[in-house]
Amino acid sequence: MSTTRTRTAITTTALVAAVLAGTAACGGGTDTDPAPTSSEPPKITDIEHAGRSPEQQATEGAIAAVKGMYSAQLEVGGDATKDLGLLDQYMVDPYLKAMRDDITLRRSKGIISEGEIRVARTHPEEVTAPKDEKGNPVAGDAEVLLKTCVDVTGYHSIDPEGNDTIDPNRLPQAQAVFRVVNPEWPSGAGWRVMENTLPTAEECDAY
Repeated sequence: MSTTRTRTAITTTALVAAVLAGTAACGGGTDTDPAPTSSEPPKITDIEHAGRSPEQQATEGAIAAVKGMYSAQLEVGGDATKDLGLLDQYMVDPYLKAMRDDITLRRSKGIISEGEIRVARTHPEEVTAPKDEKGNPVAGDAEVLLKTCVDVTGYHSIDPEGNDTIDPNRLPQAQAVFRVVNPEWPSGAGWRVMENTLPTAEECDAY
């Protein structure tokens, strides 16, 4: 997979900060459903686990947390009157603090978010889902490393003069490997994005 555009390093703030600066394109694979951009982010507990293995349940919970994170981010980034506490439903520190700081800085400059950030596809790299000898979920700390290809071609960052502050030469998609944790396992309500483990921008693999 080749490209002629410039790749910019991912900062420690949030993946959106990286994809707005410009990252590497990706292709291939099958797209998942777009991340919702409505005023009501998806509820992590609205997942039907019947017939799913603990690993499948954990992966589904992690994906819901990532999609909810982007939906919440767009909501608070597009309206300065929105409570940043909405982010707490989908993130924990250090990622939560980084996202709050990033959005607070953008608000101070009068920059608002428009459009969508779409999860193009995901793939679990590692899954820890405590279970008993019969394969039934048991209480413990669950964790998923979720490789995620994010499409930002429909996202815009508008300053007070109406200009899009995003680099026009940015590449449209970026890969992250999110660490998503759940200390309340096997409850599905505890999934939160903790960090992006990729220190620099990566091309999206075809997975």
